[in-house]
Amino acid sequence: MVLVHHRGRKSGQEHVTPMMYLPHESDPDIVYVFASKGGRPSTRTGTAI
Repeated sequence: MVLVHHRGRKSGQEHVTPMMYLPHESDPDIVYVFASKGGRPSTRTGTAI
């Protein structure tokens, strides 16, 4: 797990976002970083079809 520290563009508020990483199989200089909503429910109303 990687904790990415960043600042909001409009608010200027500091945030910390947890993300997962996966090292490349053969090149130690390459690391893939990805994030998801972690199963959190969507804040959108309505149903996607």
